[in-house]
Amino acid sequence: MGVENQLVNGYLLSNEGAYELHMWNYVKLDNKWYAVDSTINDTINQEKYCFLQGEEEFSYEHLEEKVISQSGYSFDYPLLSTYSYGQEKLPTKVTYSGTENEKTLFVELSYNNSSATNLAKTGLFLAVNYSSQTSTQNEITWTGYASISSLIELTEDIYVETENSTTFRDWGSIPYVKFAVINKAPDGDFGRYSNVSSMDIVCESDVITNYAFKVEDIASPFAYSVSPRNTAKMDINKTYHIELKYDEKLIKSDENDVSIEVVSTHGATGEQYSLTNIVWNEELNQLSFDFAPSKMFLHNGDGYNFAPVNLVGENSGKRPYAVSYSFQYKSIVCNKILDSGALYMDVVAHPTLIDNSDLSMSNWQINGEQVGENQRSQLALVVLLQAKATKMI
Repeated sequence: MGVENQLVNGYLLSNEGAYELHMWNYVKLDNKWYAVDSTINDTINQEKYCFLQGEEEFSYEHLEEKVISQSGYSFDYPLLSTYSYGQEKLPTKVTYSGTENEKTLFVELSYNNSSATNLAKTGLFLAVNYSSQTSTQNEITWTGYASISSLIELTEDIYVETENSTTFRDWGSIPYVKFAVINKAPDGDFGRYSNVSSMDIVCESDVITNYAFKVEDIASPFAYSVSPRNTAKMDINKTYHIELKYDEKLIKSDENDVSIEVVSTHGATGEQYSLTNIVWNEELNQLSFDFAPSKMFLHNGDGYNFAPVNLVGENSGKRPYAVSYSFQYKSIVCNKILDSGALYMDVVAHPTLIDNSDLSMSNWQINGEQVGENQRSQLALVVLLQAKATKMI
């Protein structure tokens, strides 16, 4: 498996309180040494777990024997990590700025003398885990870990980096936060981890109480997981299955079915777009639906806001924030006649729309002239003049 390890001679404290001859292994993970004793039960005669332990836990029952021959030859074993794997505390420096009523939280982080970005280059990932806004000291609900090196690209105002450290800032949006170093890359959108086990965590910070947080500032629930990602304009010709997961547990506000309010930039209606298969999964706290945007040229490049109806946060009592997507036709910004015969034109000026009639209602004819079938999907704009029709195709 390529894991560096060493066989160790020594003694193990038995049930009778005496040390007996024993052997075990030291293994190296993430540049630190940990102890593994797979045969510990043979000596102490009881079920016991001894895997990736640090000096603090392992040395209680184990004693190294550095002299390995009658000639007195000795061997220096590697120094074990102080803490067992995943139990090391990630150091944090917590400070505040501002007034009593307008505080800002600063948390300075560093591991192996590296910032989050530099640490990611070594295969270790500094990650953040926010609590939900409705968490209390007795019951903290975590939204899940996300890699800071991935989040920096999206939230530059929250993270500030030097070569050796990363500083997290918050203006009072969350009550609790914690950090960890994780030994695997994120597998979800926006640097999120779908699953993190104790074996994945190299070290973790204490839970930090954010004294900049104000209860009255609790925001509406938001979709922390959006699939597919909505960071770029999407192909207008496709139908999409959209899934939204929310940071706060949502409940129905009344007995009516869950629905979705759709608002677009230029007022597309349900006759022009398709919204189907709306499913609210209470167990997963997930809303899913199928959506096909309007294909009208008027709606090319439009943004659509999707706001759940009849769902509110269990604790905040507020409707979730809307999620936005935008859709557009593919375009080529050069003059060229393609093999299909369609002519793409880059029009710099902003034309005035004189008539927005739907050509499909007139059997795709303009002043009796038939528009070719291979041109219909490329039809960009029809401007009707008094004397004649001018087409841009």
